Amino acid sequence: AVLDHGINLLDTAPWYGHGISEIVVGYALEDILSGDGGNHTGDDAIRRDELIINTKVGRYEADPAHQFDFSYDRVLSSIQTSIQRMKCDYVDVIQLHDPEFSPSVGLLLEETIPALLLAKERGWARSIGITGYPLEVQRELLLRSARDGGEGFVFDQSLTYCHCNLHDMSLFIAPPPPGEDVPSTVSLNSDLDKTVVASNATDLADTEQNSHHQQPQEPASSFADFCNSNSIVLLAAAPLSMGLLTQAGPPDWHPASPKLKHACRNAAYICKEEYGVDIASLAILFALAQVDIPCTLLGMKSVEEVDRAMELARRFDVGRIAEDSTTEKVLVEVLNVEEKE
Repeated sequence: AVLDHGINLLDTAPWYGHGISEIVVGYALEDILSGDGGNHTGDDAIRRDELIINTKVGRYEADPAHQFDFSYDRVLSSIQTSIQRMKCDYVDVIQLHDPEFSPSVGLLLEETIPALLLAKERGWARSIGITGYPLEVQRELLLRSARDGGEGFVFDQSLTYCHCNLHDMSLFIAPPPPGEDVPSTVSLNSDLDKTVVASNATDLADTEQNSHHQQPQEPASSFADFCNSNSIVLLAAAPLSMGLLTQAGPPDWHPASPKLKHACRNAAYICKEEYGVDIASLAILFALAQVDIPCTLLGMKSVEEVDRAMELARRFDVGRIAEDSTTEKVLVEVLNVEEKE
């Protein structure tokens, strides 16, 4: 269904289903790919280079004792296992998964990242990415891992989640001065933010003091501006905020505060009862309208969900929307499509 609609990016991870997601992707690719990567020989066969396949390293098992492993050897073996599971010859982007849970930044700099670079050198991956929840942890690690001599950054891509939606636009907000908190109204879980960032702050500072080369200076800008100014491709996932912005509401495990859950539940009720609008549709349109985000990742578990998402995406008619449009102008345009037609 996704290929029929022209969607060609698959984002997965060993952590998703603890390997099952990658195995399912492998079965699908075997059926649709032509050539060495698959068994399909019909006119509708897909070449491997027509797909973008991203996966991750660092987070694996449900058992807390074996959930994270950022070691050099495990990173390399994980990439090979992912390629074998998905039968895809290589991955387009290999992403460092949730580095905020690494026992030390030193481990990431000395083992994880060198392993990722070797995988890229060997052709197992075309690009290197990073993904995690706290934006400041991503920013600091991007800076600490910058190449010597000012030759750019090790990471080609950053995947963020739950920071570009109706209740949280912190992706576009400059970080507060040291000692000040991020406003809790924009954060999925402000306590989680503060705990994770604080736990890494000392380690990051120690790494900087022990560094033997000059690192680039961090600009006083939002994370989106930081990535764009440093040629790091920025992706945003979870426009529905992991279920918060839906009529059904989030799952029981959702980390959001009771206050935020209550606010989103009220917003969903108002959208439905007073305006006849599904808040999930509004949230998807809002995310897709962000002109500074080239790709929004949306999880879809059925053909019906794929079809509905594409109905919304088709409102973004490039013939109607000017190239220099702002996000506000795009939103006005797509929200009024049905009325105009």
